Amino acid sequence: MLESIFADKLIDDDREAVLTFSLPAMEGTFALYPPKLIFWVQLLVLFFLQTFTQMLYAAFIYKFIVKQRRTSSAYLLGFGFIIPSALSAPYPILEYFLIQNKTLKLSMGTMPLIVAFRCIEAMFDTSPHSVEESLWNYVTYYTSLSHFEWDPKTKTRRRCTASDFGAIFWRLLCHFHLAGLMLSLAMHFNYQLLPTNVNLHEYNLTWELFSPAHLVNAYMLAVLAFFMLAVGFEMASFGDNLKGFLTKQPFYNPLFTSRSPSEFWGRKWNMTIHRLLKHGAYMPARQYLSMHMSYFVTFLASGLLHDYSWTVMYYQYGEPLAYHPAFFKTTAFFLWNYILMAIEHETQHMWGFSKRLPTVVVSTLVVLTALPFSHWYTGDWVASNYFSEFAMGLWFIRKVA
Repeated sequence: MLESIFADKLIDDDREAVLTFSLPAMEGTFALYPPKLIFWVQLLVLFFLQTFTQMLYAAFIYKFIVKQRRTSSAYLLGFGFIIPSALSAPYPILEYFLIQNKTLKLSMGTMPLIVAFRCIEAMFDTSPHSVEESLWNYVTYYTSLSHFEWDPKTKTRRRCTASDFGAIFWRLLCHFHLAGLMLSLAMHFNYQLLPTNVNLHEYNLTWELFSPAHLVNAYMLAVLAFFMLAVGFEMASFGDNLKGFLTKQPFYNPLFTSRSPSEFWGRKWNMTIHRLLKHGAYMPARQYLSMHMSYFVTFLASGLLHDYSWTVMYYQYGEPLAYHPAFFKTTAFFLWNYILMAIEHETQHMWGFSKRLPTVVVSTLVVLTALPFSHWYTGDWVASNYFSEFAMGLWFIRKVA
């Protein structure tokens, strides 16, 4: 039964256009393609499989880690069995279903990361305290990558009001359509608004990384990555919202409202992963290290988290045209951003004039500091056709004549 669901490998885009049209300012004919329903069905099946596995791990961790915290057996069990077993779990599943679409592959990295970082939380007592009030609370905590909003008085998950749900649904709808529109634009220009010789899938340490052409192209990819990640993380938590529970927002318009690198990474960009790293990396490290070293550990963990996700996304088992990325580029990218935050901390007294500039201008300058090396993050997605494989789940516009 499940094997038949995954019969469509979602590599070749065979969608039929629902509309053809022309644009006054552009030559040729364009076609509008609808999302492939099977894309979201396959993603939903993988989500349920992972959620069930996460619940089993949660019950086990609650009994043998939370209830035996700070014991040698808890550390041995966590680092010696739970985390390694979770990290190795996606690969046989990918082989069993012969999954080839890289978006589906990447989604299979969700369960291992939830289990690994929340197991560390359990060992070092850094989980949100409401989640440990009961086994049920703890198991439900593991069912979602997004953090629930918890009522501090009742120690239960907060309910999603009609206005909350309306705002969540509207935000998801906007991001869903903007992601398709932005991806259509990026693919139309072959991911280059301006010509450049930068090889996006390599380290490419040349002065051209600071050229206006590369920065413009990198900014376009950053906007595209933002919309696509927003869709992914908001979809992941939307099921909890449908069940009536309020979840924390994953993004807070980071590209246009961040006034510093620390605000960008700490309060705006991908707060879902930020919270995972805060409780599973920063807070445990802070028990033993200084604040700056704990930040370093957190950015290192973020880089390794993404590099691990890359091993899942590019896991090979005989499919044609296999793509082999250069690993640890994402780790290097996040360590570069740690350096930017360290520089900000040491020189923040020099930037008082920025308070007089419009927020969108300051935010653009903040983003520009990361853009020279942002291809270490987004370049593989371009070179491996990740974006085009994600496009099968979106409304998409392509030039056909």
